[in-house]
Amino acid sequence: MKWFLWAAAIVFTGSFCFGQSFSGASEFYVAPQIGGTRAIAMGGAYSAVNTGIDALYGNPAGLVKLDQAQFLGGGRLRFTGSSQYEDSYYEDEDFVTDFSRKFKLNPKILNLGVAFPVNISGFQNKVVGAVGYKSVYDYSNKVSTEYKTDNGSFESTSTTKGLLNYLSFGLGAEFGEKVSLGLSFNLPVMKGLQENYESKNKGETETYNYESESEYEVSGGNFLQLGGIIQVTPKLGIGAAYMTSHSFKVGKEKWKENDNGEKRNGKSKEEDKIEIPGLYSIGLSYKVSPELLLTADIQNRPWESLEVNGDELEDVENGSVYRLGFEYGSNLLIRGGFALERLSIIDDDLDPVNAKWITAGIGTEFSNMLLDITAAYRFATFSVETYVWDPVDFDYITKSYDYKINELVFYATLRYAFDFKIDM
Repeated sequence: MKWFLWAAAIVFTGSFCFGQSFSGASEFYVAPQIGGTRAIAMGGAYSAVNTGIDALYGNPAGLVKLDQAQFLGGGRLRFTGSSQYEDSYYEDEDFVTDFSRKFKLNPKILNLGVAFPVNISGFQNKVVGAVGYKSVYDYSNKVSTEYKTDNGSFESTSTTKGLLNYLSFGLGAEFGEKVSLGLSFNLPVMKGLQENYESKNKGETETYNYESESEYEVSGGNFLQLGGIIQVTPKLGIGAAYMTSHSFKVGKEKWKENDNGEKRNGKSKEEDKIEIPGLYSIGLSYKVSPELLLTADIQNRPWESLEVNGDELEDVENGSVYRLGFEYGSNLLIRGGFALERLSIIDDDLDPVNAKWITAGIGTEFSNMLLDITAAYRFATFSVETYVWDPVDFDYITKSYDYKINELVFYATLRYAFDFKIDM
């Protein structure tokens, strides 16, 4: 179970690569969350448009683009979604009807932080420091499964919490009016992983209940984020960012279960080591007019270099994420975007799979505060080969079906500007 949870979290859904026993949990979280609410609204593009405290969560070079200290608090609400085969699969499995596997409401605080100007004696360039909390690997989710059979019904709920959250220390400096550079050091905190599962299987004469709880220790995972932004012209900016490779371990499981009244518990000292390769991105921003900003990003997806216990994943291909976005307005900012993201899985024809994002959001300023709200709809469909029962041959046969995943997530961030600086 421990390795399966990590596979699901890191490789879109590990079950596509490891036995195809779908969990429906966290299929979209194949890479660290980078950028922030404003960036997500513009298709996730962040390299050239991160500004102020938002930059601590994407390209730290953008930290210097503030005049006052800023405090930020933000979170997300996974609103709805589903993860299941096409209808024909359940029709072939004729003992199952009305099948559904849905994502349920699941809120989480993603980031808290503050950025502030730093005056260094004898140094004439603008410097900004920052410190904050951020959830980089977001594996928290809640999934419900329900279906009916000829003899009864089945329902279950799986709730997962945690993974890796980080304390981030950032520093940005401006050199002249065109170049800014930034660096952040990220230290894992509040690390760990929990999964709770409960199910009820109703038959014609009796009901079978099952409950389980599992906890896993997580360690390691320090990494750096580096970035730069060049303002080529007053309208055109170029940004680049890099997250260094890092590794961490997950293991030392504690579990307990209630199997229809029979209680058991246990421990395991086994650990898995996961090596995450470095991620880089490059982006452009172009100010078409005082009200309209366009932006685009390319971020690599080095899945062939991802390792678990020293072994690289099989049958995966490197790729990229292509992000496009816009921001329009002055007092009320309207944002939108699109992204095409290479996933670390393949379909039954051994072809790579891509997910799509459609995003939209608004930003509004009042007094010293700026509120950003974003909605992101993410979806993917791909063919999977699996076993189904053939009543004619009275045996299992392999067939291909489409597997469909979609989710709607809301993000919100509140930024507050205030007078504060550090003199050194």
